[in-house]
Amino acid sequence: MNYTGALSTQDFTTLARVKSLINASLDDDSQDTLISSLISSVSVKFTKYLGVHALKASRTEVYEVRAGQRVISLDGAPVYPVVDGDDVTIKIAYAPTAAAFNAATSLNDDEFAINYPAGYIRTLVEQLKDPGFAQVTYTGGLSASGEIPNDYPDLAFAADMQTKYLLQRHDTLGGQVSLQTGAATAFAQMEYGLLNEVREVLEGYRRARV
Repeated sequence: MNYTGALSTQDFTTLARVKSLINASLDDDSQDTLISSLISSVSVKFTKYLGVHALKASRTEVYEVRAGQRVISLDGAPVYPVVDGDDVTIKIAYAPTAAAFNAATSLNDDEFAINYPAGYIRTLVEQLKDPGFAQVTYTGGLSASGEIPNDYPDLAFAADMQTKYLLQRHDTLGGQVSLQTGAATAFAQMEYGLLNEVREVLEGYRRARV
């Protein structure tokens, strides 16, 4: 469990991409505010569903560690190696306080292993005989600001489709939907959610906790 705070998010797509998908003129700004709001909403939902920071950043986080636990699942995945300096710094303490971590010594590089793509750390020495906490300093997250469409085009397109769907349903988000069948119109009550194709894309990146 990360004691530091909520997952950081960013927009998974852009206003221009969604307007292109719905065949809206880029010069027509009548729906820009609504579309931008829906993009933000979709992006927050995606971030929570994936279970990782959407925004790549250098961060220091505190994780609860069970007695004898060797593997820490970082919220920022993938983890990015640093060319100069330490890639990852880990301190172990029995209280999640600044004083406790200041008094703790960082693990040596040969005392832990990092799975960079998955964002897992495995300690190679037994540090905790009782429940405690690990302070981890690292750089991680899906992408730098604005880079998800370039780095993860399938996630960006999933955001495009989900935003378009919400835009079409914005007047009936949890209510009546009209279904046209030939000359007849049928009405159905259904709650909106993630599109099946969107969910399939997200499942490919969803965080598995260890």
